Parts: sequence; structure tokens; C-alpha cells
Amino acid sequence: MIEAIAQIGKMVLEKQGEASVVHQLIENPNYPSCVLIVLYADEEGKAVWEGCEVEECGSDYKKYLFRSGSSRGTNYSPTAKITTIENTYDQKVVGWFRKVNSMTDDPFLRSIEHVLVKQKETILQAIKDKLSLSSDRFLISLKINGAYLYDWAPFREAFLNLVNEKDMEVAAHHQVCAICGERKDTVIGKLSVFRFYTLDKPGFITGGFDEEKAWRNYPVCLSCKSHIEEGRKFIESYLQFRFYGFSYLVIPKLLIPAGKDVLDELLQYLTDGKKDIRIHQDQAESFMTTEEDLLGALQDYDNSLSPSVVFAENSKRGTDFAAD
Repeated sequence: MIEAIAQIGKMVLEKQGEASVVHQLIENPNYPSCVLIVLYADEEGKAVWEGCEVEECGSDYKKYLFRSGSSRGTNYSPTAKITTIENTYDQKVVGWFRKVNSMTDDPFLRSIEHVLVKQKETILQAIKDKLSLSSDRFLISLKINGAYLYDWAPFREAFLNLVNEKDMEVAAHHQVCAICGERKDTVIGKLSVFRFYTLDKPGFITGGFDEEKAWRNYPVCLSCKSHIEEGRKFIESYLQFRFYGFSYLVIPKLLIPAGKDVLDELLQYLTDGKKDIRIHQDQAESFMTTEEDLLGALQDYDNSLSPSVVFAENSKRGTDFAAD
């Protein structure tokens, strides 16, 4: 089932033309404006604060490298939604550099943290002056040498490491991925995409119940992890139905390699069908109409695809896969 979800996610990402794992992990903040702390690197490679500026976010939100984290902790980059200016600055911006600099040794990132702490009051006042000119909701981010966070490799690398931090607690190097079957530099054994797979129960740990060896259960490379995450999002958006109060998912799985074109056709059918439902509101009242259309389409594909039915339970974290 997980392999089927990964296959769907891979095809979705390929159709979107987003080969970058980082691209897929970035969230749309849906905020109209952003206040930028503008810095530049001097001749010695140290950060110098230049001022603050405001811009409209527009559709190119990926440049801010935004992904929300814990409400009481840091995000995955020093980009954040402003609640109160002081708290956001201390917790989300300076706090991010403090956390990353405790894990890595990048002189430039350390120099940025030093500037943000040393010139805190001046920078905060400049931000307040900019925000006072508008009633918009604002992001806060950084701009360095005229470039955004996404354009800087150290920020992309730190972003990716923080996103996978929990999963990397149980990992191995130069091992074979259970999804793609290829030997990869790093495979993880504590996949957090689904809550039904945990290592807090004895039956889930191999190697004499040694958690460090638990990666042997189901080793997954970081690329396949991104495919699984994207596949889950697609399935929850287009393949979720209800039956007498129960929520369930229909997951099509390839039976033969030649069925890839069939699966691609089905995914296109699903996305186009959803757009049609938005246009014709009378169809949106019936989940069964879409479900029957889907099952009818699967029947037409002979033995190329096999559907799995998975019951799901909604929780605060989203949809949890419960049973197959």
C-alpha cells in the first residue's frame, strides 16, 4: 500500500515539474505582505544589517522557504507569520539561528545570529515602523545580498535537515530503500508520514529490540519519503469518501509496469473531475456520484490496477490511516 502511495506521489510531482524535495516541502503562507530584514556579507564574510523593507508576497511564495513548525518553537526556516513582533522575532527568527547554530558550524549563520541579537532593538523599531503603514497580515523573513532564503544553500540544507530531524533519529547509510529498491546514501527507519507505524511497541523493532537497528524494518530514502508525503496529500484530496459516517480512502495500485500510463490517466481523470464538481455545485452534494464514477473507471482498466480500501480516522493532525 505504501509503495502505491509513493508511486502516486512521484507521478504527481513529475507532472508538476517539481523535482526538488525542498520545493515540495515548502508551504504557502497565504499572507499578502512580507517584511524583510535586509543583510549583506562584508569583505570578511560577516553579516551586516542594512535595513528593513516591505514587499507583496505574490504567487512566488517558495522564495521565502516557509514551513510552519511548533507554535511554541521554531519554524523550519527563519520565515514566520508575525503574531506579536517581539515574540516572533525572538522565537521564530533568532530562535531558528540559535537552534541551527547549535547543530552545525557555519560561520556566516553564526554572524547573522550575532547581528540579530546585538542590534535587536534597532531592527525591531525598523520593523514596527514598516508595519505601522499597513493593516495587512505580515510574514517576516530575511534577504541577504539581494537574494531570498531559498537562493542560499545553507538555508535549504538546514530546512531539509530540520524537516527530517525526527525521522533521522533512526537512520543508516549506504543501504537499500524498501520503496525504490536503490542503494542510497541515507535511509530512515522512523517514517513519520503515517501514525500507524511507530517504534514504541516491541513488535515493531527488529535486531533484538535495538532501536538503532530498527531501520531494517522498513528503510526509506528521503526522495521516496517526499513521494509518500505528496501521495498522501493527493489521496486525501481526491480519493477520500464517506460511507454511513465512516471515512475511507481508495488507493489504486499498479499490478503491471505497463499500467503506468493507465494510472496517469486515472490521476488526470480525478483532478479534472474535482474541478468539474466545483463548477457544478449540485454534483458536490453527492459523494457517491464521484465514488461510483471512480469504481466504474477502475473497472474499465481491466487488470492494470487494483484498488485498496483503507479506513481513516480524522484527528488534530489530519487523516490517520487506520486499517486496510
